[in-house]
Amino acid sequence: MDDPQKLRSRHLTGRVVVVVVVVLAVVAVGFVAVGIVKMGHRPGSGRRGGTDRSTATSAGSGPSARVLTPAPANVGTGSGPVVATIATSGSSLVIPSLGVDAPLVPTGATGSVGTAALTIPSDVHTVAWWDGVIRDGDRTVQEDAPKPGEPGVALIAGHIDSATAGPGALYDLKDLAPGALVEVIGSDQQVSTWRVSTPPDTTRKTALPPSLWVTTGPPKLALVTCGGPFDAATGHYLDNVIVWATPASG
Repeated sequence: MDDPQKLRSRHLTGRVVVVVVVVLAVVAVGFVAVGIVKMGHRPGSGRRGGTDRSTATSAGSGPSARVLTPAPANVGTGSGPVVATIATSGSSLVIPSLGVDAPLVPTGATGSVGTAALTIPSDVHTVAWWDGVIRDGDRTVQEDAPKPGEPGVALIAGHIDSATAGPGALYDLKDLAPGALVEVIGSDQQVSTWRVSTPPDTTRKTALPPSLWVTTGPPKLALVTCGGPFDAATGHYLDNVIVWATPASG
């Protein structure tokens, strides 16, 4: 991946609304994803996101082998799903069917309103939850950004791969089937459990759905990474892959 995903902001009903225009471009911190192509890397081969972590389980045991703190389904939302609190450490995204167990951190955007850039972790094995904070010089704007389990859409994004580090945590996101389980583990180790509701959606980066920014209504989870054709001339993937999930219980 190269530079962070581009964002544009616009005023709507008196407040700033952040809209992703180019998500997860290809060469963040000097990574050139075309190198993955030249090496013949194929989906499903090589190392999966999270497997190089010191807390990762051995092959065959899966992410669920970790000891986690169970939580009642009504934590944080009355009778709704568990709400995952995501801090700068101790949180993770687990997708058992893909072998993913990735650190999860909050992230904001930096830059002037209208041209702010979402900060995606440079480590391709780490994913980020959009926390709604926009830093514009000395000014900080706090946008609505639901936590996983709160009303509206919680957005989690990550890099797809890099030439030096290999496949990212969300490399195989396009293969995630409806019905698959997704776990968002909060910094307090409580588990918010989700189930993929639809097949992965591939869309041009300039045509992301407004539904990503909904802050009311039933809780939903959106997982986003790059995908589609890779343009070697620009060093960018042309598309985004989006997976939608709904609470597994509650």
